[in-house]
Amino acid sequence: IIIGDNNIISEGALIINKNKEDLVIGNGNVFECGARIEAAKINDYNVFGAKCHVMSGALIGTGCVICPRVMIIAKKRVRDCMVVFGDNMVHEQPLNKKRNRAYIDQMVKVLRNKFKEVKHPSASSSSSSSSSSS
Repeated sequence: IIIGDNNIISEGALIINKNKEDLVIGNGNVFECGARIEAAKINDYNVFGAKCHVMSGALIGTGCVICPRVMIIAKKRVRDCMVVFGDNMVHEQPLNKKRNRAYIDQMVKVLRNKFKEVKHPSASSSSSSSSSSS
């Protein structure tokens, strides 16, 4: 799984790669509590509501909102700027992309001031081994 910058992953969110290829997650996404993500690819600035389920092989565009408790079926493609809610009803809202980005950028800024950023274990072990060898 390759995770981009400024993503917010809440407690209890599951990100699972069931595909043979890497699951690539873009920048500035929000994964709320209990979200279960098995997608093939996720672009930038999306919001995944609490307890939503994105099934294996789904492709999520940029600036989308998957509302709480919504299920995206396997191999479904969600186009850019789509809001999916209720019984998989879809609403296109092109201006939503800018709002998502501003909201997520502000959340990342606030969270960085409040909490320490978690680094991937392999990144910290490689930096510690290089500093100990010098």
